[in-house]
Amino acid sequence: MNIAMNHHTDQPGTRHARRGLALVEVILSTLIIGGLLASVMTVIGVSAQRGVLTDEKTKAAWLAHDLAAEIACYPCRYRLSSEPITDRNVVSTVLGRAASLDPGAFTQGSTRTSFNDIFDFDNWSSTPPVDPDGTPIPGYTGWTRQVDVDAVDPDTLNTRAFNDSAARIVVTVKHRNRVVHTETIIRTKATDALRGADTGIDWQSIVDQFSQSWGQ
Repeated sequence: MNIAMNHHTDQPGTRHARRGLALVEVILSTLIIGGLLASVMTVIGVSAQRGVLTDEKTKAAWLAHDLAAEIACYPCRYRLSSEPITDRNVVSTVLGRAASLDPGAFTQGSTRTSFNDIFDFDNWSSTPPVDPDGTPIPGYTGWTRQVDVDAVDPDTLNTRAFNDSAARIVVTVKHRNRVVHTETIIRTKATDALRGADTGIDWQSIVDQFSQSWGQ
């Protein structure tokens, strides 16, 4: 009885070719995985960076708005340093600026103790940012707030020779000498007068009475 036996024998070089192919597959897989990991790490890095930038912009916006709120409490008029402030709260209330933005928003301190109108803030700056009483605001090391106040034409808002009838106030916030946020407000003496400043009208009482009537 003849038994046919087939003995499979790899041709010369076949085993080496398979080993070479397996090595190529490993290398390609490593490159692909490495590329994916690099992409993932890049995405994570960008997300983290965006988070930092978002937090930085939020802080800068708060700093700018906080100081703008303080400045808005003062009337748009040039006062002598001896003149008392009698209408600051009225202007602030009607403009919708809240003292709660900063616990010391209505405190006159060592750094701004003589300020009694918006023009006193011109060219003022502090590093780090401070409350009106001169106390540094916690968590803002390396930050700067500065103010520029320019007299402007109330009709065109173009800069002009000094006149206290209208002013453009720009609050700039910097972090590590880089501008992060600016806030601009326009103030006019005429608008202040209409809202009760320097007129003797107790707008706060009117607002309170209206609020009480509305709530009934």
